[in-house]
Amino acid sequence: MPKKGYKQSEEYRKRASESKNKFYKNHPEIRKRISKSLKEFYKNHPEAIEHLRKINTGKNSHRWGTHHSPKTKKKMRESAGKGKDNHGYGKHFSKKTEYKKGKNHPMYGKKWSKKMSERMTGKNNSNYGKLHSEERKQKKSKDMKEFYKNHPESIKRISANQQGIPLNQWEKFVSFEPYTSDFNKRFKEAIRERDNHCCVVCNKPQEELKRLLDVHHIDYDKLNSFPQNCVSLCRNCHLKTNANRKAWTVFFQKLLKENYNYQYTQDQKIILDFIK
Repeated sequence: MPKKGYKQSEEYRKRASESKNKFYKNHPEIRKRISKSLKEFYKNHPEAIEHLRKINTGKNSHRWGTHHSPKTKKKMRESAGKGKDNHGYGKHFSKKTEYKKGKNHPMYGKKWSKKMSERMTGKNNSNYGKLHSEERKQKKSKDMKEFYKNHPESIKRISANQQGIPLNQWEKFVSFEPYTSDFNKRFKEAIRERDNHCCVVCNKPQEELKRLLDVHHIDYDKLNSFPQNCVSLCRNCHLKTNANRKAWTVFFQKLLKENYNYQYTQDQKIILDFIK
């Protein structure tokens, strides 16, 4: 048994590693037997696994705070090999583990999803019962406005994606533009009253939601604050209207036409009758 603090030479470690690999290569049955016995041991002694986790995770780990040197990283890359030298060369996923577009990888399937939801929801969540302070909310809002001010290309990309149009056909993004003076509390309350204080999509009453309904501009233009262009929505439904905007515009105009006999053109423009 080497003395405490004794460091083996690089040459000795290399020779020991080579001889060990050579031994297991010539005696694969021994490796299988050791692997099998270890699996049985950990299966019968789950407390041993828990003990290993405790002594090898976080600050208890001997690797805590340490990093691989550039030299070690280079060795690791070289040992992995390229092309035919790589251990994964010529191997493919089986049909069970093959990744399919539009579906989750089996590794992150229903079991994993259920396990994560149990760990992250309700009282298990680290943020359960915690609320952001008013100061933090204002700071976050300020930071976001500052970011979009300095990165107009991000606003352009988000807006084009929400409207479902190509980036080169994008015209304007109005989310950060101010509302007009006629879009005030009185006007919004009149829209909510017209819609019987219910969300026009899911029909949830305002009393049940315990918060005021949002007033949404159908054509997404803040300058057009007319009854013919506004509807009452709950927060959940309002968020859904950010995508597929053209479809939502047609849906809301058809709804208001049926309920209140408002008139619109075929290209979704509002027909205002000021005489009435």
